[in-house]
Amino acid sequence: MKEAFKNISTHFSLQEDEISRYAVRGIRPMAVAHVENTGELCQWLKECWHQRAKVNVWGAGGFQELGGALTAHDITVTTSGHHKIVDYDHDNFTVTVKSGLLLGELANTVKQHNQFLPYNPATGADKTIGGLVAANEYGSLCFFFGTARDLVLGLKIVLADGRLVRFGGKTMKNVAGYDLCKLFIGSMGTLGVIDEITLKLYPLPQELIRFEYSAGDSDACQGFLKKIYRSNLPIWDVVADSRLFIRFTIPTLGIAGKDLIDKVSSQLGETLQHSSFSMREYSTGCDDFFKSNSDTLVKWIVPKSRVSDVFAYLNGQDGGMPSLAYPGRGVVFTRITGYEKTEQIVNLCKKFRDHARKLDGRLNVYRADIPVVQKLDVWDVDQNTLYWSKALKKEYDPQGVFASGRFVGGI
Repeated sequence: MKEAFKNISTHFSLQEDEISRYAVRGIRPMAVAHVENTGELCQWLKECWHQRAKVNVWGAGGFQELGGALTAHDITVTTSGHHKIVDYDHDNFTVTVKSGLLLGELANTVKQHNQFLPYNPATGADKTIGGLVAANEYGSLCFFFGTARDLVLGLKIVLADGRLVRFGGKTMKNVAGYDLCKLFIGSMGTLGVIDEITLKLYPLPQELIRFEYSAGDSDACQGFLKKIYRSNLPIWDVVADSRLFIRFTIPTLGIAGKDLIDKVSSQLGETLQHSSFSMREYSTGCDDFFKSNSDTLVKWIVPKSRVSDVFAYLNGQDGGMPSLAYPGRGVVFTRITGYEKTEQIVNLCKKFRDHARKLDGRLNVYRADIPVVQKLDVWDVDQNTLYWSKALKKEYDPQGVFASGRFVGGI
């Protein structure tokens, strides 16, 4: 097997020190292959298909410990060298990139043309776009612009047997029937490797205003969020936290700042603290919440009308639990702090999951140490979702080339 791999490319390593850098939770590959173009990626997967070798795909490494425990695999294929901008159509606000390009690099490029990609996953600047799309990561801008499922216009995918296929294109109205792009977004690399991505861009605004509101209790929090949902204000992002502190951002879009502030006060019935800044200075302030890798991080997914109920429940726990929400999506992230024993963390996750279901939602374990992952199913999915996930895996990767364990049902 190793000799067959050596014949594909010189960017192939069996060195122990390099292999160790690509270990995931103690699971090490036999070899590492660095891909620099589409042809190499297709060749690697084609050979792995023939050799029945197990593959783990690695971009910048930011999501290797996301989800369940990765199973043993033979080779890690890295796409970080596969990082160029293929096509940038300024006039039509689209850009096509290779999957290994970092989100921060793309943001800096399009900013020079007064355009931007409204995609801001926390700590996402140093992640590859392919990895972010494969994990369907998103940030606070999802309130207005949606997630990767809304911003991705087209994908090129390398399937398990090395075939290259294209879905979607460069315009919004290019799909008749099922939009198969969405099948691969969020599939965690279990169905195919994202090779190329076409994304929708937007004009870069000159000025934004951030508003802040502090709710006295969970009822006030939910009441204020309802006003936001019902308003016709062009609100870009909304972030709330377990202190019942809500902040949201609106671009001025040519409206005088004072007029916009008056309009917000009129529609929401509150005089709010506010500050102005340029898009080049835009930051949600969420990165610090996600940077700590020592805590178990869980993700509540509930109806958006129940976000404040999650906060009320968490604030009733001993010591409270630091949490951050994208309320427009009904998503709340909670850091489990103050617990060291695995059994305590597992039991608390189960308790939170039970409560999420009472709120007509579900709870996934977003990030945790391996002892927790081994004792708890990190994905909270129903049997119908599990059935179709396994059916799609069987259809697109019948030999199980892509290493399993991370996704729902251990796929």
